Amino acid sequence: MDYKIKVPQEKYEEEDNIITKILKIRGIENKQDFLYPSEKYTHSHWELSSMREAVDYIIDAIENNCKVGIYGDIDADGVTSLAIIYHYLIAHGITPILLYHQRGEGHGVIVDKVPKDLDLLIIVDSSSNCVEECKELSEDMNIVILDHHESDVLNRFATIVNPQFNDYPNKFLCGAGVCYKTCQAIDEVMCTTYSEPLIDYCAVGMIGDMMNVSNLETRHLIMKGLFKIHNNCSLPLQLILKHLKKDFRPNSTTISFYLVPFINSIIRLEHIEDIIAILTSNDEKFMKAMIKKCAKLNEERKVIQAKMLKEVDKDLDTSHKVIYAIAKSKDGNSTLNGLVANNIMKKYQKPTFILGELRDKSTIHKGSGRSLGDIDVRVLMNKSKLVVSAEGHQGAFGVEIEESNLDALMLYLDDELKDVVCDTSLQVEMELKQSDITWEFLKDLEKISFIVGEGFKEPLFLLKCMFKTDVKVMKIVHVKLTAGEFDCMKFNIEQDEVDKLSNAFCFDTIGSLAVNSFYNFGTKIMTKSKQILMSDIHIY
Repeated sequence: MDYKIKVPQEKYEEEDNIITKILKIRGIENKQDFLYPSEKYTHSHWELSSMREAVDYIIDAIENNCKVGIYGDIDADGVTSLAIIYHYLIAHGITPILLYHQRGEGHGVIVDKVPKDLDLLIIVDSSSNCVEECKELSEDMNIVILDHHESDVLNRFATIVNPQFNDYPNKFLCGAGVCYKTCQAIDEVMCTTYSEPLIDYCAVGMIGDMMNVSNLETRHLIMKGLFKIHNNCSLPLQLILKHLKKDFRPNSTTISFYLVPFINSIIRLEHIEDIIAILTSNDEKFMKAMIKKCAKLNEERKVIQAKMLKEVDKDLDTSHKVIYAIAKSKDGNSTLNGLVANNIMKKYQKPTFILGELRDKSTIHKGSGRSLGDIDVRVLMNKSKLVVSAEGHQGAFGVEIEESNLDALMLYLDDELKDVVCDTSLQVEMELKQSDITWEFLKDLEKISFIVGEGFKEPLFLLKCMFKTDVKVMKIVHVKLTAGEFDCMKFNIEQDEVDKLSNAFCFDTIGSLAVNSFYNFGTKIMTKSKQILMSDIHIY
């Protein structure tokens, strides 16, 4: 196992509880403020760029019953942003037109998708840099963009609310966060409170776009949204979580591992209209039917993705600093390139981008990339001047490149990264004995794990000499090793590793700890177990 025990940034005492120990290890001083940040850590919505102008346009549309369209982006942040603005305008008596395109058509507003008779177009989570499109559309309508992406061009044809465009203190506010704060600003002017019920959509968008959760405003918004999911969840989100059997007090990990992938899978399969229909409906019967349809699509996605991964991995060249491949699977779907890139990146621990085949006599490959650790491949690609574009976030981005530039790009990346060593070792908080992990310990740990993600990762622990008492293989690729009172889980593994784990007797493991609560249909009571989600394992 490749791991490092973290050196505490502040010395802790043995009698400190696990919360205090972890926060001291990570150098976080104010425990209460970090775990439960209050509203005092949020910044005024009026500090966001062009907020007053945007609010004026939207209030004018509300007061004059104007024709409004909302244009959403093609990911979980995009559709939750759209849902926030839709439900907010509905509360004000305006029924907006929902506008969108499929993921395969790329990011940014498409002019032909927008009716010319709109009075106001609100674009959410994209298009800050869509100058030509906004120029054409602005001849017929006013445009407000609620976005968070960086842009190196000046767009004078829209009113843009974007934390990257001025000195707004929190650069880790996603599209849903910008939309939620815009609704708060309108509430303040109009003396309404219609934004408050929409905070759970905001939290899902923030988690889905992997915003840095060490920022206290970001943490506050996610915390507030998760509390609403626990107590009075918006019906569309509640029904999806119930279908996924994850509706019992979900935390940020539940949202990021189950709800967000469910949403994104439907979008990647070019059915964005289905997830938008669910998130903007108030008809429970309709939503349940659509969720069943989407669940079937999600299962189809898993099969297609597995086939693509197998095909790509078969002849993969891993000799370069960055891995790339052209997906040629007959059953492939170019909108799944990002998921396959993520699989390859995790397997080989190298930045990866997967491109689609050339189509319609084009000489440009389109695809998706995944960076690793602090290596921002997207920035390097743009710096090289060898790509048509590389846009998105540091960890996940879209890329377009001329086929004739591929070899030159790989040589450039090799040269730029020749002295870069990416530390892929697991960062472990501490070694524990099995006897350390009491129910009280796990209850405390839940407070730490309630909000984890970029900037504040799930704590990992080292446990040695675990003796297997039982083994169970689930769905061929998941293994549960029982060691005393612990269920040790390993997901999505190769067949040879399944066989190896099945034959294990004694093992060391590194993983995160949790309480697994589930309804036992035999006893008809809620049951709980101590669970280890294994990141790595050493078998004796």
